Amino acid sequence: METAEMIYKASYAIGKKLGFEELKYSDEMYGHEDLTEEVWEYVNECVQIGVVAFKEKYKGVPMYWGVLLGGMG
Repeated sequence: METAEMIYKASYAIGKKLGFEELKYSDEMYGHEDLTEEVWEYVNECVQIGVVAFKEKYKGVPMYWGVLLGGMG
C-alpha cells in the first residue's frame, strides 16, 4: 500500500471517528489489516498537529470528504 492510500485511509478513520479496531476491520482495510498500525500512525499525527495542519501537510493527497469538510470535531 502506498503512502497516499494510507493517508486516505487515515482520513477515512478520522472522518468516520473510527477507533483502531473499527478501522482494522473496516472495508477500507480489507486485505490490508496487517498495515493498520502504519495507517494509525497518520491518525495519531493528525490528532497531534490538528486537521488544518494535516490537510496542509498532505494537500496533494486525496482525503475522505468527512475530513475535508469538518475534521475530527
